[in-house]
Parts: sequence; structure tokens; C-alpha cells
Amino acid sequence: MSFDSPFSSQDLSELELLDGAYSQEDLRYIDSIESAYFEKGENDQTENQTRTSDENENIQQNNRGFLETTNDISGSGFVENTINSYMLTNDEETAISAVLTVEIDAETLQTETTKYADNETRKRKLTADTSDESNEAAKAKQRLVHYKIAEETDEVNVDVNSSSSSLTRISSVGYPLTKSKDDTLSKSMLDSLSVQMESVGILIAPPRVMGTVFRVGSKYLMTAQHVVEEIVDPDGFIREDSIYVTFNESVLDPKRQVYNLEKVIYRNYDLDVAILELSTSDSVLPSKMHLSKDDVTTLCIKEVSFIGFGHPEESNVKHLDPRCRLISAQSQRFLEAHTWLDQNITYIKNAVSKMGQDPAIVNKGYGFYADNNKIIFDGYMQQGASGSPALTHNNRGQVKVVGILTHGLPEFYFLMPKLTQHIVKNEYRFEVASKMSSIYSSILNENKDLANDLFE
Repeated sequence: MSFDSPFSSQDLSELELLDGAYSQEDLRYIDSIESAYFEKGENDQTENQTRTSDENENIQQNNRGFLETTNDISGSGFVENTINSYMLTNDEETAISAVLTVEIDAETLQTETTKYADNETRKRKLTADTSDESNEAAKAKQRLVHYKIAEETDEVNVDVNSSSSSLTRISSVGYPLTKSKDDTLSKSMLDSLSVQMESVGILIAPPRVMGTVFRVGSKYLMTAQHVVEEIVDPDGFIREDSIYVTFNESVLDPKRQVYNLEKVIYRNYDLDVAILELSTSDSVLPSKMHLSKDDVTTLCIKEVSFIGFGHPEESNVKHLDPRCRLISAQSQRFLEAHTWLDQNITYIKNAVSKMGQDPAIVNKGYGFYADNNKIIFDGYMQQGASGSPALTHNNRGQVKVVGILTHGLPEFYFLMPKLTQHIVKNEYRFEVASKMSSIYSSILNENKDLANDLFE
């Protein structure tokens, strides 16, 4: 959808809808829809215990009409709609599913309602035991509704012991009974990645956390060039002696081991990569990571794992983000992101301008998508993750670095007001990394000895 006005007339300072939190009005809306639906469902179940299959088909038509009435209470602004369904099937299985679509317009709501109606035609007839015990069990099962948050891959639980819905956010990938993708790791894969985590650190220029670094070669670190841009002088030397690197799990660890830096010995602005030389080292300096000379395309890699800082909820703690799926710049999803930006570019420029930023950055949009030196992927970590190594691994415990995380797309996302970032849907956000094969070629052309030191 497009947005005609950059901001609501309501003062932004009065709004509290930050980071997926919901207003009391939103929660009351969800409860009203759920309660009305449950009440209708219970009445229909009691009235139809003795009805035939044909009569039950009529009930399904009535349910469709009930759900379609939710269009009347949907409107502009922050809209949340719940579409719930339940089924008891001959005591063999219980299928309970739900969808909560956040901030959708009436057209989208109608689409979801239509999907629900289509699914209803494939369900078996409702059955219920006439005993009080069975009816109570049926009611309990009806309350087991899982809301699917489209804005994030989170879920909301409904408390079956409460007469009113108790909404609790929980982290999840996919659906309650199955995941949408395989993100499992074998023991050997997990063990090898755990070892690699020891070689990933954080660059700190007190009191600022600059970004992620990782050990390479005999006495070097690799990170994104923009991470070190503010801490080096024109000759590449580190400006302050207080700047250091630590490889501890947490930035706040009081027993952290710190290492000082000498200078930046290599930088490439196009690839956004920098090599730093350590001025101090000791016997406990983490091992170097193995860098790959091969292109990810040649290796037929479909996913990578990342180790770094910048987790949205624990930005100061090192995390592993496994199995990040690579995305083609020619994919339908990427093309749809371009179309969405074209439709909303005026709104976004106004939003960026309100923050005192140059709106020209919006024109970059999803730039670099045709750059053969980059890879595009889905990732979870955010600011602070720049410089993180992109790893490929197999069941034999072999791990190599095939790229380095440089930035996210669109770049204007974090320049927008917090309250307007939600218009950039998750499917229109991507992460970008420079290929290690391209970095190798660049270093080899400038400094063959350094290239031989860093790459096997």
C-alpha cells in the first residue's frame, strides 16, 4: 500500500507503539474479536451436535459471513485483525490455527478472510461428545489459539486458564507444530561453530562500541571499513591508545582480555573492508579464521552463518545467527521491494528529513543489488554486526569465511523515526556482505605478501 501523508497529526511524542508493543485499544480490539468468535463457536457447536453434513456446510457459510463483518471495523491507521478457526475431528486430531495481521488495510483483510473461507471447505465436520467432560475439553481446545504475527515471526499465546485472553509474546520461527525452514545443526557443526566464536571480537572506542571484528592471518583483524573510519588518522594509525578489541562473550565482562591496535594496513571502500594490525598479542590470542578464496556462486552455497554482536535484544553479547538464507537480486521478493519503494519514496524522504538527515540517501534505495562482489541474505542481527564473518560449514566440521557483513538494505531504515520504521516490512529488508573471494583478489593486487598471510 502507499502512504499519502508522512505523519499523523497526533504528536509523535504521545505515541507508545514502539518495537512491536501494542496499545490498550489494540488489545481490547483483539479480545473483542476473539471473545465474539468463541461465543459464536460454542453456540454453533451445541446447536449442531445432531445436524447432518449438509447442515454443517450451512454453518460454515454462516461463519464466513461472521468473519467478513470484521471488514466493517477495520480502518485506517494501526489495524489489527484476528482470524481464528478451530476443528475437532473424530477424536483423531485437533487442528487449531490463527492469523493475526498487523497494520493491514481493508483490501488485505478481505484477502485473509477469503483464505480462511477456502480453508474451511477442506475441514471435516464438527463433532462433539454430549458429556459435560467432553464439552469442557472441547471448550479448552477451542481456546488454544495461536496468533501468527505477520510483522515479525513471533507468536502470541492465549491463556487457556483465563476467561480473557492473556497475550504473551514469544520468539518463534514458523508455526507451533512445524518450522518453515530447516535451521537445525548437527553436533559436529555446532561444535565447529562454537570454536569459531572464540575468534570473533568487538572493537571499542570508549564509550562507543564500533562494530564486530574477527581474527585473520598471523597478527591481524578484519572488519568493515566504515567501522574504523572514525578512529584512524589519514595515515591509518589508530588515533587513541584507549581503543581496543576484546574477544569475550560480553562487552561488559569485567574480566575481559583486551588487545590494542597499531594501524589499518589495508582498506577498500568499495568492498567496505579493512585489515587492522594488532600492536599487542599473547599466548591466549584467539586462533585465526580460515578465509575462502572461492566464490560463493562456485561453491553453490545457499545459506551462511554469522557470528557477531548487534543482537536486537542483547547488542553487547556475541551471538551466532545460523543458516541465513541467500537471496537473489533477481528474485520476486527483491523486485517487489523496488516497487514498494517507488510507491512510497516521497513519504520516506519526508520521514528521513524530519530526523535531520539528507533525504537523498533514499534515492540509493536497494542499490548494489547488481554488484557481483556482494551477497544478499536474511539475517537477524542489526547495528553492531558490521564486520561479522559469513561462514559456510559442513557435517565434517569444516568452516570457512566466505564473506563479511557490511550493511543492511535499505540503508535509510535506521535514519527514519522509530515510529515509522514499521512501514518497511521485514520482507523488504535485507543484509549485504562482501564476498571473501573479491576481497582476496583486491588484496592480492595490492599486497601479495599480505594476501598469502591471510588466505590459505
